[in-house]
Amino acid sequence: MNAERSLRADAARNRAQVMEAAETLIAERGFGVPVSEIAKKVGVGVGTVYRHFPTKEALFEAILTRKMHELSAGLREFAERDDPAAAFGDSLAYVIERAGRDRSLYEGLAAAADVDLGPGSELGAEMFDAEGRLLERAQEVGVVRRDFGPVEFKSFVAGCIVMAERGVAPARVVELALKALAP
Repeated sequence: MNAERSLRADAARNRAQVMEAAETLIAERGFGVPVSEIAKKVGVGVGTVYRHFPTKEALFEAILTRKMHELSAGLREFAERDDPAAAFGDSLAYVIERAGRDRSLYEGLAAAADVDLGPGSELGAEMFDAEGRLLERAQEVGVVRRDFGPVEFKSFVAGCIVMAERGVAPARVVELALKALAP
């Protein structure tokens, strides 16, 4: 029984190390990172990686799911701040900054792995609710025009990320975004 328990602990440790190494490499270089480099960084064989994640896409999906939960938790925190106007601008800066230091967010979460981010999925609903609450509160205080909806918000934020990636200072991107969305 002890050998079985230590094997499970070892397997759990390996899985966590694979996730950590993959997150680091993917954040730096994007989804083109070979599984062999992830395994090398951990100090295990490629088979160990595939034992925990049957495909490269399954590994990416696990990473993206975790990142999306973190991102939506951050957006929920912004949505509950006392000053909805400042929170809206700060949340845009937060997403732009996160995407700027993490290639996986920049490259496009839904395109990089088969992760369902639509409003009907659990993860998509979580993001949609957080974004919707943020947007609703910003509209209530007159910072964002009322004809701008949650679906448009996703595309708008993606455009902001691209602007920052192409060299526009994040503070300037937020400034322009707020002006564009003003009533």
